[in-house]
Amino acid sequence: MKIRSNTFALGVIVITPFCLPPLTLKQTFFRGSPVVAASRDIETLKDSFYYKRGMFKSRIKDYQGAISDFSQAILISPTYPSAYNNRGNAKSELGDYAGAISDYNKAIEIDPSYASAYSNRGNAKSKLGDHLEAIYDYTKAIEIDSSCAEFYFNRGNIKFDLGDYQGAILDYTEATKVNSKYDNAYYNRGIAQSNLGQYQKAIFDFSKAIKFNPKRADAYINRGNTKGRRLGDLKGEISDYNKAIQIDPQNALAYSKRGLVKNELGDYQGSIFDYTKAIKLNPKYVNAYVNRARSRYLLGDKDGACLDLIKATDLGDKESSVFFKRNCELNNTKQQDQKKGL
Repeated sequence: MKIRSNTFALGVIVITPFCLPPLTLKQTFFRGSPVVAASRDIETLKDSFYYKRGMFKSRIKDYQGAISDFSQAILISPTYPSAYNNRGNAKSELGDYAGAISDYNKAIEIDPSYASAYSNRGNAKSKLGDHLEAIYDYTKAIEIDSSCAEFYFNRGNIKFDLGDYQGAILDYTEATKVNSKYDNAYYNRGIAQSNLGQYQKAIFDFSKAIKFNPKRADAYINRGNTKGRRLGDLKGEISDYNKAIQIDPQNALAYSKRGLVKNELGDYQGSIFDYTKAIKLNPKYVNAYVNRARSRYLLGDKDGACLDLIKATDLGDKESSVFFKRNCELNNTKQQDQKKGL
């Protein structure tokens, strides 16, 4: 029975109500609407009120309420591209990608230079599996506004999903040129570097992500995984998992990965402790059950190992079922025969 490891997810795509050049690390992508000029008439002030309230509701994740307010703003001002764009964002958050695309189309029809609407339409298209069209939209957004790091980042994510890791790296690099403190871009570039076997570069990128966001437990986990699984630095690996757990004590993956290293170092009791903690945090963590079974087996606790294999089998792991039948059922048969004096 082999030790089970894990893969890691990319940082997610970024929805942009509108994009401005990054100013500080704490800057968010949801920003208030532009200041309303004093000379605007009453009806326009009303649409601004609904728009602002819709933006606020989006921030607090009241997306249905946001859609209602953006719709009111559009009713008052049918040629309000930002209202269409942000209504599309709210629909996208609710999984209505087709409806979101319709709103982005309208925003672009009103304002063909609306870069964020192209990028957000690309996000929605990627959710529907239309990756090539998504890349077209991100590219169009970049042509209009090359100063928005999120556009490069989003396009890089699609290229990554398509297996074009080199292309993804180029886009993540462009994102870091626009925003030198963009931790998500460094993090995703690190994963792409690792997939290409460029492990030292991957470690560099994960370290960069940590530098600009010291609370990124996932960056510590990925850096540790690269150090140990790829370069054999078990001490560095376990140190990074320790840090990840310090940052996020509820991170089941960090405990599971640390348990794997302890198992390799012969600390089976320590590995069992970590796998048990991972299982407590995530009772459906199949790999943790499988790996704990291996550590228990190596300690001579075959009954405990078999119980873990039963649990992994119940969770749908076919390999555990095969291993259980080969070892546990055979042992039970031998024990029953011994009791019968056979």
